[in-house]
Amino acid sequence: MRAPTGHTQALFAGPADASGFADTVLLARCPNLRRVLATFACPLKAVRLLRLAAGSVIREHCDPGLGYEEGEVRLHVPIHTNAGVEFYVAGERLLFEEGYCYCVNTSLPHRVSNRGSEDRVHLVIDAQVNAWVHDVFRRSCAVPTLAPTPQSYEAFRTLLLNDPALQQTLHAIADEKEFIDAVVRMGRERGFSFDQAEVARSHGIAAHTASTPVACPPAAWLPVRVAYGDGRPRAEWVYFAARRYTEPFFTDSVRQALQSPFARTFRHQGPLASCSGMAPSGFIFHMSRCGSTLISQMLAALDRVLVISEAPAIDDVLQADVYVPGIKEDEQVQWLRAVVSALGQAQAGQKLYFIKLDAWHIHKLPLLHSAFPATPWIFMYRDPIEVLVSQLGVYTEYV
Repeated sequence: MRAPTGHTQALFAGPADASGFADTVLLARCPNLRRVLATFACPLKAVRLLRLAAGSVIREHCDPGLGYEEGEVRLHVPIHTNAGVEFYVAGERLLFEEGYCYCVNTSLPHRVSNRGSEDRVHLVIDAQVNAWVHDVFRRSCAVPTLAPTPQSYEAFRTLLLNDPALQQTLHAIADEKEFIDAVVRMGRERGFSFDQAEVARSHGIAAHTASTPVACPPAAWLPVRVAYGDGRPRAEWVYFAARRYTEPFFTDSVRQALQSPFARTFRHQGPLASCSGMAPSGFIFHMSRCGSTLISQMLAALDRVLVISEAPAIDDVLQADVYVPGIKEDEQVQWLRAVVSALGQAQAGQKLYFIKLDAWHIHKLPLLHSAFPATPWIFMYRDPIEVLVSQLGVYTEYV
């Protein structure tokens, strides 16, 4: 209906400025839609009629930049829908009814499934925020929510994420086809109705958003990344099972964990929660290329020691002030304690917990000390000239 340069095939969002958009020839043939759009007293960008066919899905994704605080809103006007449409945003199922207009924060993870027998059609409007939009928002109410469909795959995921025994059973299956068949079979045994194709669609894609907070059984789910789509920390959780982390870096352990069909399929996003893990026994700060990995590997070789080495989730929390402007230090300290606790899931016999940090983390020493004032730390260093020579050698190898 509206698109960059007025081209009917330009379905992408287009430039940031609404002045680059124009009505298409199709809008000229739709007087009722023109009257609807005329009620929006704000600059309009892309305006599209989007259809989701019966039985189709839109996989979970984010559309960065489409947030009210960022000066742009995405509005949905349902033209034709049905009770089988499931629209999830950040794990919550939203109720969209014909005759209403809804604002959706699509910078958050969202996905849609049309389980009905009829196509769903929405008028989707991207608009710039102005005084009129501010006034409408002040007079509006929250979008209604619904419980997940009782027999859906989504509902089965919710059950599974809180059932450690079922997790262990499915995690033990290494063959991908056998695993998918087992998920469908175990779902049907518990009264759920979904098929292999639905499980396969979620296999190996970006982290799925859990509808309810996941229980955090010891030594099972660990946070691998943390994001701040709504100003609150949401972790990506991956199932590690009961295994030791002997790889040089935590990212290596994540890749190893994701070899499992279960871990790839049921990785998910949820609130950053403390899992009653061990308190850290010590932090390892270091310069680059100084032998800190050797020290952490020596510690990890001891059965009684857990070592987490340069975990991206800790990076994300230490940089929370970048992603959440105006965050208070005590709140960031709380998040830091949560992520360190969640990573500190002891295996059998482990009593000590060391964290090797990234080289730049020394600049965050005051924050780490505020969170863990009693935790000892060391700083490993090397002659800077030797570090530079080592870095040049690495650079030459990659060039």
